[in-house]
Amino acid sequence: MNNIELSIEVRKILGKLKNSEISSYIDRSLSPPDPFRGRGKIRLIVLGQDPTVQNPEYRKKIKITLLLNQPGGLRTYLEKVCKALDIDLDENIYATNLLKNFFTVPPDTMHKKDPQFFRKAADHWIPLLKEEIEEFENVPILPLGEPVLNCLTRLSPIGFKHLLIQLFTISYKQSFVAPN
Repeated sequence: MNNIELSIEVRKILGKLKNSEISSYIDRSLSPPDPFRGRGKIRLIVLGQDPTVQNPEYRKKIKITLLLNQPGGLRTYLEKVCKALDIDLDENIYATNLLKNFFTVPPDTMHKKDPQFFRKAADHWIPLLKEEIEEFENVPILPLGEPVLNCLTRLSPIGFKHLLIQLFTISYKQSFVAPN
């Protein structure tokens, strides 16, 4: 799925969300950021929660998922993870968010008021995520954050084969084996 197709599907879902119970928490003033896509063969999918940050003014600066187009922050951490896995962030990573839209309030805050908030939002986005990553057959996924992991682990492992943490462990087990 290319960025244009993804953008069209995102807009469709945002339209459906207008009538949902989470509608009042969606920041409609911003377009969701594009996924980050390495230039080479994708060997790892990094899955973030959503693009929302506390400061509404800073949200306007987020054009690429997880700000992986900028130095520092999460990029620095993921470069270390990639190095340990013997892959290159700029070549072999595809990064996207489970929830594509910005929220007016960070979902962690909403989760404290309504423990099902994240799942309610995720239920709208999971079908699109499946389509989005369909082209990356047998590529392990590194979920970032407990809410993302909780949503993904409740899915059938057979129906959503990419999202098995065991796949990540098995696929890259040799990367973590200490040399003799």
